[in-house]
Amino acid sequence: MKKLFALIISTVLLTGCAIQSPEAKIKYLQQNTLSQRIEGILRNPNLTEEQKKRLILTLFAQKRKEWSAQNIYTKEKAKKLAEMLSLPATPLHTPPKIIRVLILPWVDKEGTFHGAHYVYMQVDSGQWILGSYTLQNLEGASKTLTPLER
Repeated sequence: MKKLFALIISTVLLTGCAIQSPEAKIKYLQQNTLSQRIEGILRNPNLTEEQKKRLILTLFAQKRKEWSAQNIYTKEKAKKLAEMLSLPATPLHTPPKIIRVLILPWVDKEGTFHGAHYVYMQVDSGQWILGSYTLQNLEGASKTLTPLER
């Protein structure tokens, strides 16, 4: 009984593989590299020589489309980059530097208590940059502020 059941299951599974369309087999094989796909097609005992030839030609046609699309993309990318490099330099303006200063609680001459609060101050109005620059040069231009002593 067990042997009969195993024979029926294996027959159903093998029949399912034989009935499977070539397109479905290509989708399954697309998970591998091109050479692995071709080897898988050539080693498949369920395919006729004509089916193998048709599947391999289909794979190459798909790859040819991918390769030509990548080639077109690379050419267009290089063309756009060359256009950008040939344009005159665009001047940039850095944003102003704003700092937040914490004013601690204090009491004035009249005895009025002032609580802690923040004051925002513009330290730098920004600068124009033309041509090549590095962020290190911009960071070196910043100033360190120290609090006033009483």
